[in-house]
Amino acid sequence: MEFGGKEYIIRVWEGEKLGPAIIAIDTETTVVPFKETPELITFQAFNGVSLFYVRREDVEHFLQIHSENEFVFANASFDIDVLEKYTNWKCNTQIIEDKIYDILIMYRLFSLANIGTVPRRFNLAL
Repeated sequence: MEFGGKEYIIRVWEGEKLGPAIIAIDTETTVVPFKETPELITFQAFNGVSLFYVRREDVEHFLQIHSENEFVFANASFDIDVLEKYTNWKCNTQIIEDKIYDILIMYRLFSLANIGTVPRRFNLAL
């Protein structure tokens, strides 16, 4: 896959450790009412070099062997809720050790600091 003029490899994760890198994680899920936790459909991980599709049956193992890595989410509270429902994974240690990042929260804080407001679409008060 090409993005930003760079070619990235997309492959199925086969149980390998992705190294000490920060890993971006995303889940895709079923659609359910807002207060319910949906079912996991797909799990993707990106280590800065390659994009990995992780089989549903391998998600818990992936999270276990990467427990020392830092994870980046685009909506951490949602993805973590889905992952905790689907697996026995608990991310408390990673949260305490500042190893969980949420780019949407970072964007809100950045906007608040730089323009004095959070853009309407991302405003939690709405």
